[in-house]
Amino acid sequence: MSKPIIIIFSTSYYPFIGGAEIAAAEIAKRLAPDAIFHVITARHTRGLAKHEEVGTVAVSRVGFGSRFDKIVLPLFGVLECRRIMRARSESQPVILFGLDVSQGALAAVFAKWRYPRIPFILNIQYGEEAERLKRGYRGAAFRLMLAYADQVTAISNYLGNLARACGYCGPLSIIPNGVDMKKFLCASDTARDLNLVITVSRLVHKNGIDILIRAIAAAAGRNPAIRCEIIGEGPERAALGALARALGVEDRVVFRGSVRHEDLASYLCHAALFVRSSRSEGMGNAFVEALAAGLPVIGTSVGGIPDIIVDGATGLLAEPDNADALAIRIAALLWDPLHARALADAGRAHVCAHFLWDAIAAQYGPLFAGYATVCARILVATG
Repeated sequence: MSKPIIIIFSTSYYPFIGGAEIAAAEIAKRLAPDAIFHVITARHTRGLAKHEEVGTVAVSRVGFGSRFDKIVLPLFGVLECRRIMRARSESQPVILFGLDVSQGALAAVFAKWRYPRIPFILNIQYGEEAERLKRGYRGAAFRLMLAYADQVTAISNYLGNLARACGYCGPLSIIPNGVDMKKFLCASDTARDLNLVITVSRLVHKNGIDILIRAIAAAAGRNPAIRCEIIGEGPERAALGALARALGVEDRVVFRGSVRHEDLASYLCHAALFVRSSRSEGMGNAFVEALAAGLPVIGTSVGGIPDIIVDGATGLLAEPDNADALAIRIAALLWDPLHARALADAGRAHVCAHFLWDAIAAQYGPLFAGYATVCARILVATG
């Protein structure tokens, strides 16, 4: 049988990367011997090629090279899918794979309408507040995706339960995102700044960076040497800078801006503690990467974070929107490096057991193979 074609519908792809895009690339790299991966995505900018090979993935970028491309992606994505379908051999099976709750996944639904016999797998990676998926146009789009999905995969138990709560009754698999451990191994812990707290986050309300800044201000009374580095950009950058100045910690809080993913490990390996005070989280891949780098982590008890952080075992959990409680936990770990190291070691072991890409790809392999069966249609004519 010919290799199956896995058509991944994603709103963005390289060079625009996030957790979902990294997941698609890592899975495709490991399953390339057994399947052909083709990404259909929005072009976004005219400087990007309409068709190119990125690693083991063939990428088709549709649209006009503008910020409106993601709006027209559902229509243009179906047209590109039709081109791929016509170019394949008759016996070659195809699987539609919708990445995240997005315009890309909506394009996969439209392709499912056009080719109803082709299996459609919806991958849920949603990180915003759950209420946004239960009302309005986004909620209607999500329910539409679930209605046409032959299979759902979710990156956390929280998102799997959310799919069920929104009416999905079909087969569902919990397969998290992962990490390439080799990219996050630190040469030595002796180079760590034992007073440095780090976070990696888009600067948006749901990630609670304002709570982290308030916690740093509160913890400074217990640890006068404490400092914080914030990696990431977003619409709240100016407001967060103003908050740091108002709290008198502008000299303790450094905004590093965006850094390349391949450079992230060098920042993590220099810090003593990773903290992200999320208000909502689909999974929280930044926690997995921090644990892979040997950092103790503090998160909040929301969304998919408890799949990663077992409070008191693989890290610490704090209440969301509670800067004082977060400050106490930050100060406690900086004050007790032996406890911090024990949590970090247990967290890294947890990552090795559950969040390595090889193991995650090994879960997707049989899933794709099961849906790649070619169905023959037989006409029997009799008197």
